[in-house]
Amino acid sequence: MDDSAIGIDFGTTNSVVALARPDGSVTTRSFATRQGAVDAYRSALMFWREGRPPHAHVTHVSGPDALDMALGMTTEHRFL
Repeated sequence: MDDSAIGIDFGTTNSVVALARPDGSVTTRSFATRQGAVDAYRSALMFWREGRPPHAHVTHVSGPDALDMALGMTTEHRFL
């Protein structure tokens, strides 16, 4: 039986996933982004509609990609 523990911090600015092992070592999970791997993932979501009805669909991104897109997008979108 493995006595490792996983901790998840859903922060208002950043989220982090950590693994604590029985020997006392702690490592964080890295997340791949367009800017490279990060250990602290931005707590951000962005949604927008692509296409025209009746073929329109909602698209989304999260983390630093959501922040980058929100800063440059000029069409209607929702950033959380």
